[in-house]
Amino acid sequence: MAISTFEKLHHSLTCCPTENDLVERVDGLKNVALQLHQKRALAWLLWREKQDPSGGLLADDMGLGKTLTMIALVIKSLKLEPDGGIKNQFQNGKYYGGTLVVCPASLINQWSNEVQKRTRKNVLATAVYHGTTREIKPKRLASYDMVISTYGTVRSESQNNGVIFRIKWHRIILDEAHQIRNNENSTFDAIYKLSSKSRWAMTGTPIHNNELDMYSILKFLRCSPFDDPKVWKKWFNDKSAEGQNRLRIFVSSLMLRRTKDELMEKGILRSLPVKKFELVLIKLDKHEMDAYKKFLATSTTLFNQFVQQNGKKVKPNIPKTKKPTQTTMDENNILVQLLRLRQLCCHPFLVKKVNEKPKTTNLLEQMNKLTIKNEDLDSVFSENRQSSKIKILLKMLKEKIVSQNDKAIVVSQWTSFLQLIAIHLKKNTIKFDNLDGSIAIKERANIVDKFNDPKCDTKVLLLSLTAGGVGLNLSGANHLFLMDLHWNPQMEKQAQDRIYRIGQTKPVFIYKFMAVGTIEERIKAIQEEKLKLAGSILSEPDKLTIQDLKLLFNFK
Repeated sequence: MAISTFEKLHHSLTCCPTENDLVERVDGLKNVALQLHQKRALAWLLWREKQDPSGGLLADDMGLGKTLTMIALVIKSLKLEPDGGIKNQFQNGKYYGGTLVVCPASLINQWSNEVQKRTRKNVLATAVYHGTTREIKPKRLASYDMVISTYGTVRSESQNNGVIFRIKWHRIILDEAHQIRNNENSTFDAIYKLSSKSRWAMTGTPIHNNELDMYSILKFLRCSPFDDPKVWKKWFNDKSAEGQNRLRIFVSSLMLRRTKDELMEKGILRSLPVKKFELVLIKLDKHEMDAYKKFLATSTTLFNQFVQQNGKKVKPNIPKTKKPTQTTMDENNILVQLLRLRQLCCHPFLVKKVNEKPKTTNLLEQMNKLTIKNEDLDSVFSENRQSSKIKILLKMLKEKIVSQNDKAIVVSQWTSFLQLIAIHLKKNTIKFDNLDGSIAIKERANIVDKFNDPKCDTKVLLLSLTAGGVGLNLSGANHLFLMDLHWNPQMEKQAQDRIYRIGQTKPVFIYKFMAVGTIEERIKAIQEEKLKLAGSILSEPDKLTIQDLKLLFNFK
């Protein structure tokens, strides 16, 4: 069966649209014209929906207008096949519906607004299926051309076969499809249970360096028989050159991937403004480095113990996946050490704040007493003290932003660090706003719209990395400061593309802060070796290996 599937997919490429095949006209769009790369993508999308499996992976670079391209697909297919050919029918206990878009909660308004702004009146009947006031009758929900919902809503409704599961959709579109990357969690299980004719995954960060990372998306797409883990491993994950070639052939018929640089080189995409990257090297002051070295000494001792007890049990490449509840106390200790070392590079107060929470082990209590109660270092842990990173940030903001007609995004993976930065922005009378996961969805949209307005005098937006990695358009700013290094460099790239995207008119400047002589240098080395690493350690499929941990602790 696998060979016949390969032959079928390979044969399908003979009728695949070429670069010269365009969909020139989409009746129903307003105030916008599809760009050349979007016209080509639309031709490809329409072709893929006629193939088996119907659908695929749209993996264009972030900021290339994937949302508009998908809206155009829905409009065009309605013109070619009114009502999706099946809508409003009832069969096998399900109503036949239109297009279901599943996205992170923070993108609901963006999808809804894009439909409203870019489509003519009465072209797409659209409903938002989220919150307590959502539609409760499946027949009525199925009557809409497009329904926009969230991963969380789908997950919650899967437990009792909710309304959204009583409809067979014409197509399902997953925005930020890497949300289902872990095929063993409840989100993937819920999404997989949805019924549809065509299935689409959208993500600007396709998983292309580790074969296993593609598995959950291909399983969602119903790529039989390769959605069977045994078949997948046999054909693609055998670490051979033949396996790599098979995967390339397989993916080539299911995925469309273009980058901004590639399209600009070909002259297909109107040139974006220049993008400049600067690695800002931060030298911690004496008190910060003293505190850092004390933590490092204790951390290294604990890690040496960890390696002696567990090192030989951990596989060199992909450790055995465990549920979070199975994580041992030793592993928790290592996680805490890495977290605190990284936070010390930003501001020692972040570690002091952690100390105010309940301790996890006696070992950690002893370490806390050793470091925090050293009277010579007390002042360095004050929240009112400017850390070395904050000093440089303030200096650069005053030079590049305050005195110029520009705006900046300041990004950190820790909201607690952003809160500290906020204290010092206030002291320096720099007007700013915040955007993180604690802010209500509607309020987030208001913050983004206000910040992007050139008339708004807010100069800085403090953005949490997790919130900034999900589809936001922040092109009102053209400077972005990455205050700390994340295990997963793709998240940093996503944050950068919030400002480097279609619609940006100014030169873009990216500043990546790194504390020299610290663990951040080693994290950067790991980033360079591995394009994709998740933040969790020794508990999720994407994790730091024992070799990575040895590098972090300089363990030979």
